[in-house]
Formats: sequence, C-alpha cells, structure tokens
Amino acid sequence: MSQYGIRVKNEYGNLIISDEIPGIHLLEGNIKPYRTWRENSSLNFPSYDGTNDALGGNAYFQFKTRAYSNTPPIVFVKPHVDKYNEFYSVDNLRLKNGYWIFEIMASGTDTIYHAPTAYVFVSGRDLPPSDEKYGMIVRDENGKITFDSRYRALGIVGNATSRPYDIPPKSGDSNARNTEYEDEGICRWPAEETCGLISCHCYYPWNYNTLDWNYKCDTSYNREYFDNSNNIPTTELMFTAPSTAKAVYQRIMNGYKNSDGQEHWSTAHWVVYYKQGIRVGYNYIDNGWITSSSYYAFWSAYEDAWWGLEDGGSDYYGYIPAFLSTVGSQRNTYMVADSRWYR
Repeated sequence: MSQYGIRVKNEYGNLIISDEIPGIHLLEGNIKPYRTWRENSSLNFPSYDGTNDALGGNAYFQFKTRAYSNTPPIVFVKPHVDKYNEFYSVDNLRLKNGYWIFEIMASGTDTIYHAPTAYVFVSGRDLPPSDEKYGMIVRDENGKITFDSRYRALGIVGNATSRPYDIPPKSGDSNARNTEYEDEGICRWPAEETCGLISCHCYYPWNYNTLDWNYKCDTSYNREYFDNSNNIPTTELMFTAPSTAKAVYQRIMNGYKNSDGQEHWSTAHWVVYYKQGIRVGYNYIDNGWITSSSYYAFWSAYEDAWWGLEDGGSDYYGYIPAFLSTVGSQRNTYMVADSRWYR
C-alpha cells in the first residue's frame, strides 16, 4: 500500500475514490439491440400433443458497444417496463472487430416484442478519451486512470449471492423406471443394456398418463433478498445476469408400438434444454431458468435391428444430447443498480 495518494469515503465509511483501486465507470448506457430472434422449439414440445406440451419460450437480443481494451466489461440488464417478471441472462460475450458483442436471453412467449436495454461498465483504465475539459482524474503510481469524474461511476444499491434451483422442470422424474412393466417381461432389448448416451432401462409405455409431466421452469428458482432502503421502484432497477449453469432433461416413452400391422419396439425422447436466468424484484433476486430449446428423437425396430442402424429393420431420427443433468451450477454474486443514475 502506498504511503501517498488519495482516498475518498462517504458518510458510511465506504471507499468511493482511490488511487490504488480502479473504479468502474459507465462506458455506454441504454443500449438497444440491433438483432432479435427466438427458438420456436422453446414454445412447445416437437411432435407431442398433451396437456403439458407448452414450454416457457424465449427471446434473444444481440447488442454491441465499442471496445477500448481487451478487458471484458460488466453488463447490466434493464428489462422492458412490462417484463420484469421474466428471467434474463447475459451470454456469449466476445470481442470482434473492435466491438464487444453479447446476447441477452429472456424467458417468455412474447418477450421478443419487449426488448430489454443494456448498460456497459468498464474500469477507469479502459475508458476512451473525453471531450469534456473540466473534472477530476485520479491516477495510480503507474499513471493509469482509477477515477474519472467525466464518466459516471458504478453505484451498487443491492447484491445477493445464490445459485439456480437444482432441477428446472416443474414436475416429473426423468430417471423413473417403470418396474411394473419390466417385471411382466414386456421390456425386451434394450431393457437390460446401457447405451452410451442414456439409460435404456424401461420407462413408461405408450399412452401412459404419467408421461405428461410439466417441463416449464418459471417456478423453479431460488430467492435471495437485498436491502432496498432507498425505495427504488422495481422498474428502475438493472442487474447483472451472468449465466454459467445449463441443464438437459427429458421425457421417455418406450414399448411395443403397432405400426403397419406389426408390433415394433420403439423409444421416443422429448428433450428440453435450459439455461440459467436471473429475475429482480423490488428487494429480491431470483436465480432460476430459461427454456432454451427442445428436441425430439425416435427409434423403432421392425425386426432384429440394432440401435440407430438403418439396415432396413429400424428407423432412427432426431437428436439425443450427450448429457442429461444440471451442470455448471455454482454460487455467484449478482449486483443491482439504479438505472436513473445513468440516463
């Protein structure tokens, strides 16, 4: 620690300005997306018609801002005023052709029509030159800027540390075995085998009503509270939403399916991908999930065919993921700020 320099504290003793610690400043605020899209398979299960065939939906919003260094910025999300009930994540941040490019993913079936805005913050060392002639600049012993009054410094009004809810789907056990039918000997090959990607033990047979699980994820979240003693309106809050966790879960149905006058051993998979998402309310942060996409895979053996071989004895199409679980789930700290300071 240097014996000389400058430190400024507020009335609570919190360090505001220092020549040793780089401050975080607004690089660009109220950024609007330049590209928007969504995955249609996030709305409904493909090739499935049941009570719970609808999913949560999503929307992607792509943003960019000029880069002045190779140090990644901090991105805050401010939802549309009517969409604070949805979950958001910041994903795929990369540097390309002198710009920071990133996506904000949102949950919801119609959020695509209600775009959020982004606020990007960087260290004082990574700010561009300013045209303003007056202000105060603080530098460290190497001459690097740690504070520049010409740019608005980041002020945090709340934070919380949490991780997403363990399993995204509302209901259903994607690893359930149908022992009743297995005991009756209905499950022939591949009932006692294990495929490279998934367990091939018996699951529920065709038209079994337990298969109709609810795979929406809007109520699967962990909630942590922060102190909003300044009574900042919910619709003025903005927040960080890094996304590290992903999940894949599925429905499985198999058994003998009658087709073309034959009983064919068949297996169907309805697979749902989820990404971690963050939602902020008046004094809380919810750590949950967003439906990313869904897929359908089907296999059927006419006679003596092996898994996936198209030798005239089987059909196989669709895609089964390489993992079926929640991965990357960890405790992270999420920050909340008042967007009114940066307009």
